[in-house]
Amino acid sequence: MTFKAYINKEFIEAKREHKLIILFMGFFFFALLTPPMLKVTPKLLEKQYGTDMSSLFKTSAMDSVANYLSSTLPQICVLILCLTLSGVLCNEISKGNIIFPITKAANKASIVISKFCFYGVVVFIISTLSVITNIYYSFIVFKQDFPNIKTVFICSSSVYIYLLFILSLIFLFSSLFKKSMAVALLSMGINILLTLLNTFKYSFNPFTLIAESSKLSSEFSSKPLIITVIITVLSIISSILLFTKREI
Repeated sequence: MTFKAYINKEFIEAKREHKLIILFMGFFFFALLTPPMLKVTPKLLEKQYGTDMSSLFKTSAMDSVANYLSSTLPQICVLILCLTLSGVLCNEISKGNIIFPITKAANKASIVISKFCFYGVVVFIISTLSVITNIYYSFIVFKQDFPNIKTVFICSSSVYIYLLFILSLIFLFSSLFKKSMAVALLSMGINILLTLLNTFKYSFNPFTLIAESSKLSSEFSSKPLIITVIITVLSIISSILLFTKREI
């Protein structure tokens, strides 16, 4: 099978298993939900307790974006990503899906590469659109001036690179383990660990990309970017080597 043919095959399977819809709805639901929820929460609490709670909450467009990027996205959206794609490689063998491509002269390395390219594009489209949607919807809800295009571009790019890093970990563990749940738990576990380590402000932490993007700054740190890219590349190379050695 050619690279193009396997991309088409992956698209058909992802569509049939509703993976694209799940990812799309998971990211966009919370991207749209965060701004209005942040705005009405103080009012709801005020009605319930009878006191003004607005001083206890930071309610602005920047706070809405920061809440989505630094909290909702790594905790919920990444969880959805891990659970949806955890069987991306291990299920190929356990369900026997790999047998037909192999008979059509496809090698295991091309299968890994085509799958990663396909979901890399999917994650790019979904993450970029959801981040941009959240940013602009937040500034509309709180009636504040929109950030400049450069800031939005840096923010969405940083988020995508981090999610691509998580995707590479999913591929790595899916090529290593037989059970998709083990892949999901380990991938999400590393994401949680990196989130916790961010409190120590380590410059080598890939999660720094998310932390910095949540500030909507026009500047970014090159060190975590370079480290994240290197780890992503190494993870994919390792995925290819491990998957090619797996017995059918």
